Amino acid sequence: MNTFFSFSVGTWMTILVGLVSTPVITRLVSPNELGVFSMFFLVMNVMTLAVMFGTDQSFIRFFYEENPSNRIKLFRSSITIVMLFFIPVCLGMLFFRDRISLFIFDAIRPLYIILLIIAVASNFLFKYALMVLRMQQKGGWYSTVQVLNKVTNFLFFIFLILFMTSDILPLMLAVVFGLFVAAVSGIIKERKFWFGKVDPHSGDPVNSKKDILRYSAPLVMTNIVYWLFQSFDRIAIKEFAGFEELGIYAGAIRIVGLAVVLETAFTTFWVPVSFDRYEKNPEDKAFFSKIHRLVALFMLSVGLLSMMFRHVIVYLLGPEYREALMILPFLMFIPVFYTISETTVKGIAFAKKTIWHLVIALIASVVNISGNILLVPVLGARGAAISTGLSYVLFFILRTFFSQRYYPVNYQLKKLSIQITGIIIYAAILTFSENIYVDLAGGLIMIGLMAMGFKAEIRQVLTGSLNELFRQLKTKKQSRK
Repeated sequence: MNTFFSFSVGTWMTILVGLVSTPVITRLVSPNELGVFSMFFLVMNVMTLAVMFGTDQSFIRFFYEENPSNRIKLFRSSITIVMLFFIPVCLGMLFFRDRISLFIFDAIRPLYIILLIIAVASNFLFKYALMVLRMQQKGGWYSTVQVLNKVTNFLFFIFLILFMTSDILPLMLAVVFGLFVAAVSGIIKERKFWFGKVDPHSGDPVNSKKDILRYSAPLVMTNIVYWLFQSFDRIAIKEFAGFEELGIYAGAIRIVGLAVVLETAFTTFWVPVSFDRYEKNPEDKAFFSKIHRLVALFMLSVGLLSMMFRHVIVYLLGPEYREALMILPFLMFIPVFYTISETTVKGIAFAKKTIWHLVIALIASVVNISGNILLVPVLGARGAAISTGLSYVLFFILRTFFSQRYYPVNYQLKKLSIQITGIIIYAAILTFSENIYVDLAGGLIMIGLMAMGFKAEIRQVLTGSLNELFRQLKTKKQSRK
């Protein structure tokens, strides 16, 4: 728990920065320009996936298998492979610069493609800087680098917007600058890991470059499919509804992004802890069951409260983004069900059966793409939200199903299915209703349903919190004496 809280400091700070920056950005940037920027951001992330070639997952998977003295060798093998892929990806981006520019900006902007290449380089360095801190469970510094990225991004945007007439260029430059500054700070902190001498007497690492590539290669296709799964909603809106509708959707995504920060914080903490726990005691399945139930309670509560008070949340975006009110309910399923699935999917990773990630991503992607093609021309951004949200429910179901084949755990899924059905019905009603009383009445019904389904977990949380409070009060009283 101490490790989790050290990682979560950055989460709460990032959410705080997001609460300040989101309404400022949506009031200074039109929906049309925000839509164009969202395409730039989307392409930056997919190019980063191509460059990293799944080596980040290999690094995470093999980290605890290596002796501490050989972990630097594992890292350098991974980063060497990334650099080898970065060069051809850059050349490809330059060769197809006009096509990429037309896809992102609906205009030929060669200088923006150069900026995109710099963004990709900054992004993969940032991700590796975070990963080195993450796997060593240095939560304080991990949080610092995260917050530095967001704060620098926002402050640089405010500085640039004062001197530039274009809305999109300040957004792009701010993203690149934020990533670069945060990456450099993380690298300086762990400079021995990046640039220090390797112990010549440590022997060969357990996992060679060939092992890294063997593990990561199947994940490349999986990552591409994941990208389609996570991004096709924005592509569909751009093609069928235009940049303005995409901008409103992107505004709603920025709100959902505050909950995605919680997802990232938990995953960051959970991945090394789950592997470490499994390596030490693979039969301790009660631990995984307990974490799942507590995370499911917390994330479903976050989703539920966001839906109940969506009028207040969307008000932050400004009047031009009012339509986001109808988009938000199903979009909240993205962080909610992805985070819950992270607690039930570990059997696949423990068994090293990474091929199932590809199968799961393919099925969820086909469903999501089909749903977007059918619904976006009719319902616009609302249709994209419905299709994407329900695809994440399917994603959770598939991850859980295949994981249980290799590492069966009693997750009490029958109980959970009642809460999931209820929140789907609630989101569907809100997608076609703006009535605030419907939000509150439906929310109260869902709270009752949650209280019944998570009775033991709620009691555990409340009892634990009260015991900790009394312990602290007793300690203070004794120290005064």
